[in-house]
Amino acid sequence: MFNLTCSAILLTFNALSHPGDQINDAPTSVRSFSPESEVNDDIIETYFKQSGPLSIEWYEHLTLLANPWLGGRQPGTEGSGIAGEYIVWNLNKNGLTPAFEDESDWYQHFDFNVDSAPPEVLSSFASIDDIALIEGRDYAVLGNSGNGEVEAPVTFVGYAIEEGEDGYTSFDEADDLTGQVALMLRYEPLDEDGASQWAGRRFSPHANIREKMNAVIQ
Repeated sequence: MFNLTCSAILLTFNALSHPGDQINDAPTSVRSFSPESEVNDDIIETYFKQSGPLSIEWYEHLTLLANPWLGGRQPGTEGSGIAGEYIVWNLNKNGLTPAFEDESDWYQHFDFNVDSAPPEVLSSFASIDDIALIEGRDYAVLGNSGNGEVEAPVTFVGYAIEEGEDGYTSFDEADDLTGQVALMLRYEPLDEDGASQWAGRRFSPHANIREKMNAVIQ
């Protein structure tokens, strides 16, 4: 068990202060700013010049918090602690106070169990007729698998998608998988480049393994 601390805040600034108490107007969000540039401009240089001090401060935060030096800021690590100290220092510098009952502490303390190891496969065996399959090469045991032995005919169910896009389905109304082992493909229909036909990037919810299993069970 680790006793961890967490601090997080989402801020937008209408203005930023500078030495000499000068206030400069700035966009409420860096993402809302679009620089006016020409084709031959250095877009990065133009961006920082026109967006003003807000973009520079935002970039400084990003450079430190996303730096590999912090090791990904995994909970309980030194990098996570440094990131927390940096955030707290900036909150105090901007004159903010914690929202918790104890206004002297920016951290919300809680216990977190980091000892939960992934399930260990003690033994597994699969074969097709007299051909033994090799674990890790021909098949993999998923973490949500259970213990037991089964011997049954194998039925191929394609992508095991009950209701996909544009009326797509892997099943006929008369299909009955009772007493059979369902052999399914991962993910969903792909195009010639190996990308999903139903999602702009990565995969659609139809590729979820849990949805496939529910479709086979039903």
